[in-house]
Amino acid sequence: MGGRTKARFALLIVLLLGSSTVASGYVSYESVSGEESKTATYSPNVSQELTAITVADSPHATAKFVVVGADNTEYYKHTEHDSYWDVDPVSDKKSTLLFGASETLSPSECKSVTSCRKNLIRTVNLTTGEVKTLYSRTYPWRPPRRIGRTETVQWHDVDRVNETHYLVADIARDNVHLLNIETGTIVWKWRAEQSFPRNGGGAYPYDWTHINDVELLDDGRIMASLRNQDQVVFLNRSGLEESWTLGGEDEFETIYEQHNPDYIPTKMGGPAVIVADSENNRIVEFQRSEGEWVESWTWQDRTMSWPRDADRLPNGNTLVTDTAAGRVIDLNTDGEIVWSYEIQMAYEAERLGTGDESAGGESAAALGLPSREPGDVVDTEQAKPSLVSRIPGMITSLFPNKLVHGVMFLLPGWVGVYELLGAMLCVGSLFTWGILEIRWRSVEIQFRNPIQFNR
Repeated sequence: MGGRTKARFALLIVLLLGSSTVASGYVSYESVSGEESKTATYSPNVSQELTAITVADSPHATAKFVVVGADNTEYYKHTEHDSYWDVDPVSDKKSTLLFGASETLSPSECKSVTSCRKNLIRTVNLTTGEVKTLYSRTYPWRPPRRIGRTETVQWHDVDRVNETHYLVADIARDNVHLLNIETGTIVWKWRAEQSFPRNGGGAYPYDWTHINDVELLDDGRIMASLRNQDQVVFLNRSGLEESWTLGGEDEFETIYEQHNPDYIPTKMGGPAVIVADSENNRIVEFQRSEGEWVESWTWQDRTMSWPRDADRLPNGNTLVTDTAAGRVIDLNTDGEIVWSYEIQMAYEAERLGTGDESAGGESAAALGLPSREPGDVVDTEQAKPSLVSRIPGMITSLFPNKLVHGVMFLLPGWVGVYELLGAMLCVGSLFTWGILEIRWRSVEIQFRNPIQFNR
């Protein structure tokens, strides 16, 4: 290759990489792996609304548990663990929050196995900053060796029944169980394999059901989310209530690998369930009508990407954790974004003072909430993404959501859609140049032993 050709080609690569980095407007996550743990104790005199938010482990963000105000001031932060999952208020204890966390232990701590992870149930008193561990359990863990063989053992949700008993969404063992934390015994258990075939969902036994949510209902039943089966199920003491199941495996138009459904009881306009429909990039609500689940409300904009939590607040607003879009948003009854907090890879959000999972929120049907599709016009500046910020969404819409979310989750935090496209263009350019160079130089490749190049 001549000197001019080399110079032009080098300039092309620089321009491609430079433009991709500068123009990135999707989820260009900043690496914060070296961030130190800091705690700012919450003052009981704070009058503004507070929101507790958890962040799980990912290549894009440091795991943390934070409490922020309506002015986006951070009042509390905890960064001791590898991942933070569920967060709930403890109703009979003022200023106390319950949260679930997990961490990977060192080989010396794993005893008889080479690798393991610990799940913890903890509380924090926001007034004093005191953190207590109520219970912990360690599971052996096999690091992923190939695609489809990733094992998940972190508890994504724990629901407090009373001071001594907790419901656990046990991903590691594909069950829902009632745990007595005083004795460490399981007093009741429902195993998913009692009702679901092993050839469905994820790869058995690595991450078969991915049970990511459990909720004790007012009538004594239990609602659970089986993400990999695309279903929200209802359980009684005897087992599964099939007639109440919401969704179906691979029925992606209903729900697709959902997270953190929230039940709305009859007294609040239900039965209804509001769901973070993750792989469909939307929030959707279903109303129970004549023994069937009927879609009653949905919300989605062009920015939404892989949401993982949604709660209906007592004032009729909806609090949404929009994970891959890097934000937590508050939607009013007109579907407008009235508050937004930028946070990388958030898992769950809870508005303090509204009860567990915002128990005082009414159904969309009772409130008459209007649905919103991505193309709808909303009169609020916060909900009007610029043309530049919309371009990545237009590009990613050409590919399946699950593929986009998986690729973006696994790539390093600084890689956004533009960076990925730039890299692909560079690789494609190199490949094309290689082919053209061979043709221009009339190179003949003969497959002999050893390989010979003849001109």
